[in-house]
Amino acid sequence: MAIYDVSARKDELVAVGAVYVKGADTTPAGALLLFDFNGKLQSAIALSVSREILELELDENLNVWTLLPDAGGVDTAKSFFVAEYDKAGNFRRELVQRSSIPTHAEQIVQNATAGAATASYDSATHTFWFWLPSSTDLISIDTMTGGVARTKTGLSSIKDHAIWPLQMGREGSKSLVATFGMKTNSAAAKPQLAYYVWSPEHNEWSEFSPGECKGSWLIGVQGNIHTYFRPDNSRRLCTFARL
Repeated sequence: MAIYDVSARKDELVAVGAVYVKGADTTPAGALLLFDFNGKLQSAIALSVSREILELELDENLNVWTLLPDAGGVDTAKSFFVAEYDKAGNFRRELVQRSSIPTHAEQIVQNATAGAATASYDSATHTFWFWLPSSTDLISIDTMTGGVARTKTGLSSIKDHAIWPLQMGREGSKSLVATFGMKTNSAAAKPQLAYYVWSPEHNEWSEFSPGECKGSWLIGVQGNIHTYFRPDNSRRLCTFARL
C-alpha cells in the first residue's frame, strides 16, 4: 500500500488517499480511507482509476476535496481535476474539466525541473486551490458556490541562474510562497535554496528571506505564518512570519 496524502481535522476525522497493490500481476487500486481521531476506520471507498487521489484536504464541514492525477483513460472532456466527497465518503461532485487545461489533460505533468503539483484549503475564505507545474496554473475553487478562478503565475527567472520549484504554499487566498532550488550556470556551483513570493496584484515573483529559517524547506503556510523544516542533524521545525 502507498499513501499519497493525509488530511486531518483535530478530534473529528482523518482522510487518507491510498493505493493498494495485491500482487505483481494485479492492477493498483485507489482508495479513500476515513478514520475517526482514535484511528478507527469509518469508511473505505474504492475509487475508479480516473478518481485516484494525488492530494486531498478536509474542509470545516468534513467534506473531502481531492486532486486527481490523471484522466484514467476517460475522455478528457468528461473527466475532471477535482472530486469532492462528504464525511461518510459519498461522492458529491466533480469540478474543473481536464480538457480545459491541455498541458495536464491526460496526466498532471510533474518532474524535477517543473516541480510538483500542490493543493491546499483555506478555511477563512472557503477556498480549495491547487497549483500545476509546467503550465503554472493556479486554480481556486469557492467550496460554497463551486465557482472556479484560474490564473497563470509563470515562474521566476533570474539572469544567469537556473531555478525550479520544490515546495509551495499560499497565504490565505492571496500570495503564493515557495522554496526553489537555484543553481548558477557555473559547472562548479552547487544548488542552493531560494525563497520567493508571488503577488496576485502584480502577477510576479519576488525573492524574500525567511530570517532564521533560511536554509530550511517550506512544509506549510497558515495565514502569513510559514513553517519550515531544517534538513540538518537537528531536524527541527522553524516558523517565520512574513509581514
